[in-house]
Amino acid sequence: MTRAVSGAISLRVLGQMGTVDDVAAASSLRTFRQFLLLYASVRSFLWIAYAETDAGLLTACACVIWFGLAQSFSAKWAWLAPRIVLPVLLVQFAWRAPHVANHHVVEFLSFTMLALLGARERRDATSVLQGLRWLTMIVLFWAGLQKLLYGHYFRGDFLALMIAIQEPFAVFFRMLVSPEEISRVAGYDLWRTGSGPFRLESPLFALASNAVWVGEMGFPLLALLSRVRHLAALGAIALVLAIEMAALEIGFALLFLHLLMLFFDAKVARRLFPFVALFLVYALLATADSIPGDPRLWKLR
Repeated sequence: MTRAVSGAISLRVLGQMGTVDDVAAASSLRTFRQFLLLYASVRSFLWIAYAETDAGLLTACACVIWFGLAQSFSAKWAWLAPRIVLPVLLVQFAWRAPHVANHHVVEFLSFTMLALLGARERRDATSVLQGLRWLTMIVLFWAGLQKLLYGHYFRGDFLALMIAIQEPFAVFFRMLVSPEEISRVAGYDLWRTGSGPFRLESPLFALASNAVWVGEMGFPLLALLSRVRHLAALGAIALVLAIEMAALEIGFALLFLHLLMLFFDAKVARRLFPFVALFLVYALLATADSIPGDPRLWKLR
């Protein structure tokens, strides 16, 4: 009886992220699995290319992930690929520690969810899809809660500091902040105690700073409401795109945008997949110095 009750509660909680028929859910997960394995394959290659120590173990891990990528296009064996890759990711992250970013944890958890699918994918597809949606919104909400507790977003202190130390932030916020203000914060000695204040006078800048944590916490709450779930996902996509226009964390952006696309029909991600694949192939060629570009600047890894 207890197992039946807990199972019913679990299904009800998962259902708060929307109900999808098994066929549609399996289709969405198939595309997401192919993207995630391609993403991990390219990241692995970049880790090898820019390894500061012997890359023998990283190369062996990458070979397993590339095998999983090829396997993901097999109708019969695609379900097995995440299960093969999951322990390899643990080895990769342990080898790279402490140089493992937060979005690598999201990557690992996504693979963990996909590994729950068995050979009969449709049987569990809906629950896994709902679980990935929950993962997406929990991560987004937690990011906003951290900013709220941090306290340096209320008047834009943190973003003002980022403008001072990272050129992309300065370029992005020129539409809201005067050149004189940007020059002022950029001119502070970051290594001297008492430098500052890292505070800008623009009301629009303060509004934009607060919109970040409000959106990161608000959209996940709205996603719990079926009537506005798609609008909440669209809002989250717009928020992530705006953030990454300043931060230029392309690796995180690709991963999180694909997670957010799980709130929509599988056709959306499937139509975008060739363009994402071309971009990642471009990153590989740029890393190999075959074409111009420096993927390190895009923070793909």
